[in-house]
Amino acid sequence: MLQVLFDTNIYGKIVADEQREAVIKAILKSHLRVLNFRLVRDELRQTSKQKIVAHKRKLRAFLLRAYDEIATASPTPVSRNINQLADLYFSEYKRLGGNVGKTRILSDLKIMACATLHRCDLVFSDDHHVMRGSPAISACRIVNAIGNLRSPRFHSYGELKHMINVSYCR
Repeated sequence: MLQVLFDTNIYGKIVADEQREAVIKAILKSHLRVLNFRLVRDELRQTSKQKIVAHKRKLRAFLLRAYDEIATASPTPVSRNINQLADLYFSEYKRLGGNVGKTRILSDLKIMACATLHRCDLVFSDDHHVMRGSPAISACRIVNAIGNLRSPRFHSYGELKHMINVSYCR
């Protein structure tokens, strides 16, 4: 069983996917154990209650339902250790020339720190500008190497669908 963490945008990708029910079912049947990180759920809760998606259903309700189905039962809070590691990542990110401000990138760095401290094997994100950008991943790897911590591998939503073989799970 692989321990994984989904960035907030992955839940949006799942909900927007025409095969969303098959994707959720495939994740649940797969070898992936999706960590329940409180910060991600809180970000999903910030979605407007007014946005409507397919069949006149509200987007926020779709997102939270998908999250609650997929993520493990017990939530992981944002701990002091996660905050400290995210701050170290940010310092290294800036040293490497990262140009995104701390308020914009801090949530992503906390997701990376949570994945590291909870020994996640994989992080799924489609945020290619910030989280999956070179300076952020390099900062994570450098800080983790110094601290003798194992870095998770980063993958996209498309790679997730390929990994769980969603086309065969209808």
